[in-house]
Amino acid sequence: MRATSETLAPGSSDAATSRSFSSCDHRRRRSTDVITSAREIVIALLLGLPLGPAALASLKQDGLTVIHAQERGRPKRRKKIEWKLLTDLPVQSRTDAIEKIEWYALRWKIEVFHKILKSGCKAEDSKLRTAERLVNLIAVFCIVSWRVFWMTMLNRSSPNAIPQTALTDPEIKLLDHLVKDRGGNCSRRSTLSHYVVKIARLGGYLARANDPPPGSTVIWRGLSRLNDIELGAAIEATTMGN
Repeated sequence: MRATSETLAPGSSDAATSRSFSSCDHRRRRSTDVITSAREIVIALLLGLPLGPAALASLKQDGLTVIHAQERGRPKRRKKIEWKLLTDLPVQSRTDAIEKIEWYALRWKIEVFHKILKSGCKAEDSKLRTAERLVNLIAVFCIVSWRVFWMTMLNRSSPNAIPQTALTDPEIKLLDHLVKDRGGNCSRRSTLSHYVVKIARLGGYLARANDPPPGSTVIWRGLSRLNDIELGAAIEATTMGN
């Protein structure tokens, strides 16, 4: 991504003339009005309007910096990623701006983790009555949620890793038995991505040619089914052995 940061100062050569816009109460402002309040500045950034000298002076006075990040190149089948971040953290260089962008990028990963914890593990549905029991349950759920999240991200960052990186040998054998291989590149059948897709298919992922990589929802559904089947196979093996 291409990042630029500006300590917004009045009279800057990059400062643009402010434009009129409709506020949330739909009352039209005159073109001679200036954007000065923090609320108006946020609205202007969301609408893509340039900030005038008064707004730039207000930001500088409050110790705020606007970081504008835009994805390089032209991605296929989607719009470019473009962020406009307003921060009170110190940004003195391009390196500082990139650091703040990387911090913000972690926000979505945190959201996904909590989604797995709440919707996948259904932590909020527990009926425990003591804080100690609830803490113990959430500790276990955090480990399970981390595994689902880690597997989802690992499939995207290291798809060619060996499957044993994230799966046990019994899980791999069960997946080979439960989910039949489809036509395609045979060399990928020994990769982590191949088996993560199998897990996702157990959770409802269609695995069509143009589908994006599986997300956390189909992976937690697939892992839940796989764990149940693995438990049943272990019980059967014990029963048949006796």
